Parts: sequence; C-alpha cells; structure tokens
Amino acid sequence: MTTGPLESRRLSASDWNAWAAAVPPTAVSPAESALFREAVHPRPGMTAVDLACGTGGWTRQLASWGITVTGYDFSDEALRSWSHTVA
Repeated sequence: MTTGPLESRRLSASDWNAWAAAVPPTAVSPAESALFREAVHPRPGMTAVDLACGTGGWTRQLASWGITVTGYDFSDEALRSWSHTVA
C-alpha cells in the first residue's frame, strides 16, 4: 500500500480569529481534568505557561488549582473571548 504525501497548512492568526469568533469558550471537562491531575499532580505554588492557550480553558483550570499561569496566543479574538469570560 502506498500513501501520498500528507498535506499540511499552517493556520494564520486570522484563521484562528475566525474560529474563536465562531466557537464559544468551553471549560475543561472533568475527564480531562482527572487525567491531567493523575499525570501531573498539580498543586498550589506551581508555575505554568499555557502556549497557544486559545480561549483560556486550561489557563483558567490551572489557575483554579492555585497554579500561577500565563497564557499566550496569537489570536487576538481568542484572547478577547477569554477576557470576556473572566469575572
């Protein structure tokens, strides 16, 4: 069996902006949270960087566990969506 080359396309910030504008931010699911906690054993006082944080679901989850976390993303719209969900 032969396969052809995989096609890939790098998404631009405007592609991600369109996605973030169309998709509401979602919380981390209990299953995802449980798997992460089992693998990492997060505890207050830890520090994390959330690269490509999107709308910040994991950034908020980590912060809720007492972790000092900073999220970065190149989609302005995703970050804007994230800032509107923080009370």
